[in-house]
Amino acid sequence: KNLEGKTVLVVTNLDVPVKDAQVQNNFRIKQAVPTIKYLLEQGARVVVISKLGRPGGEYDDSLSLMPVRFELGKLLETHVKFAHVPTSRNSIIFMENGEVLLLENVRFHPEEESTKKAERKKFVEELAELADYYVNDAFATYRPSASTVELAEAFKNPVTGLLVEKEIEELSKLEEP
Repeated sequence: KNLEGKTVLVVTNLDVPVKDAQVQNNFRIKQAVPTIKYLLEQGARVVVISKLGRPGGEYDDSLSLMPVRFELGKLLETHVKFAHVPTSRNSIIFMENGEVLLLENVRFHPEEESTKKAERKKFVEELAELADYYVNDAFATYRPSASTVELAEAFKNPVTGLLVEKEIEELSKLEEP
């Protein structure tokens, strides 16, 4: 697909240890880089969605993805913008092709893991309106939540990222017991 000028939501696993606003281990962030770089090379505007810790649907400064933003920027060798979901539309409108925006921890929103279908649906609609395409690159964190299950269903052609493809390839090498 021609992704020039298109906005792509990438759900990935950036749930890394953070202490005193410093990333302690960037392994998972490194794993996210190939998919993001590929999309940037295609001229996409990349909006990254991730989770950190278990804030229980409330803002918790110690679980902010802000330190992750800076580490991701170092690894991508580019500036990574940052926004909270409710205010992200304006940030995305002003993104240039080949730019990255990291959304604040989606677990700060109680709708993300709500047991009420209507709450999750509203949150999914809000996220889906932000982009043209959806990429799931968060195989390790795939569990029922708005951003990994329902959000994929909101797009016509959701795809998996390079990390998920790699993990599926490795798992397929296992023999049945």
